Amino acid sequence: MWLSEVEPTDDEVRVMLESGVLLRDVGRLDAAETIFRGLMELMPEWPVIPRIELSSVELQRGRVPEAESLCAEALRLEPGNLYARLHYAEVLLYQKRRHEAERELRQLISSDPQSPHSQTARAWLDALKATAAEGEQPTPGGI
Repeated sequence: MWLSEVEPTDDEVRVMLESGVLLRDVGRLDAAETIFRGLMELMPEWPVIPRIELSSVELQRGRVPEAESLCAEALRLEPGNLYARLHYAEVLLYQKRRHEAERELRQLISSDPQSPHSQTARAWLDALKATAAEGEQPTPGGI
């Protein structure tokens, strides 16, 4: 059977995705990468979430340019995807590109103010504002 002939159910895809997230969270980054890359191959019509989750693996590895590339690719595939925009802003913060990150977060909020991603973006902007008032450089993990 060819990979292109496999048609997993939505529940199976969710289990695979959640497995990758759990593996990433416990530090099994190679296994998480395998799952996310597999999902990218298996579900080309579902391009964003596996790329964003893989970008978080790359951030944990300290491969920030690779993480940025994956987020940018996700945004090229789905420019209006708020989840991708939020994670792209996070990658910008890792690179200390604060003004660009703030612009991304504001754009996210203006596109859908009621979205849960907009709520997160507002919280991040508040944290950025607070750290600027205190003269600190925020770290993404601290936001």
